[in-house]
Order: sequence, then structure tokens, then C-alpha cells
Amino acid sequence: MKRTNAANITPPPAKRSMAPELDLDPITAALAEQERQRTLVFIGFPESNAACPSERVHEDREATTKILDHLDVEAEPTAVFRLGRYDPQRTTPRPLKVVMPTPTHQHVALGGWKHERARLRSQQNNSKSQAFLEKLIVLNYEGLKLLPPTDKNLHEIQSLKKQYPHLFNK
Repeated sequence: MKRTNAANITPPPAKRSMAPELDLDPITAALAEQERQRTLVFIGFPESNAACPSERVHEDREATTKILDHLDVEAEPTAVFRLGRYDPQRTTPRPLKVVMPTPTHQHVALGGWKHERARLRSQQNNSKSQAFLEKLIVLNYEGLKLLPPTDKNLHEIQSLKKQYPHLFNK
């Protein structure tokens, strides 16, 4: 009988996961999957320039609440935080992670976003879409503001148009 070395034995192929390099026990994997189903990540969401970390966290939470209200999500997120380390010299905003209480709330938020995006794309008048997007993403020094463009924030809007042309050229 031929002996085999334990190092040469490979396990049967398993279901591919998002992170194959991590060997998680079934309970940890189930908990990670449950959190993934409750999580939203806002990429490209403007970041506060406040000096104090607690002020930046507060502004992120307020802005997230306004967006979830607009999407008709009737739940308060259990966690709102930025991924990565804060660097004031950084030109691109860090992703904003939002953990909802249940997967249903995540689905409601994603459905609301899909509906809103489709509504914007279907409008004949591009200026209405532009105005809405400008109102939604304009960030001034007090945090996210749902304001129409003014002389005061026009420079910021033009900068956002350069940074996110795909949002404004529909």
C-alpha cells in the first residue's frame, strides 16, 4: 500500500467565498454573511473636513440619515463609519459603511436607490436630473445640504462634476 503525505492531500472543492484566503469556521462564516446582507457601502460619498473625529462621525451619520429618509427606509442604521484611515491630504473620500438592523432594510434602501436612479434616467429634461443630483451630493462646510446651486457652492458643484462626470452627463 502506497503511503501519502498529508501535505499532498487536498480537500474537496468547496463553495467559493468572497474571501477564499480566510478559513472561517461555519459559525463565523454565517455571522460574516449575515452582516454582509445588512451592509451598504457608499463609494464616492463626500467626506467632512472637520478637524475633530467626532464631528466627522456626526456629519457622516446625519448625511446617511438624510439619504435613508429620502429612500424611505424606516430604520436607524446600527453603525455608520468610514473604511480606512483618515488623511486630510487624501483627494478621494473613503468608502462609508452603513450597517442596517436587518437585511430587509438593506433591500429597501437598495430598491429605493434603484427606483430613484431609474426615475432620474427616464426624465426627458436633463436639467431636472442635474438639479436633483446637485442638491443630493453638494457638500459644504456644515455637512451634506440639500440646497440648490448658488454662487457660494457653485465652485464645489463644478468640482463634483469633474470628479463624477457619469452622474451629471446622463
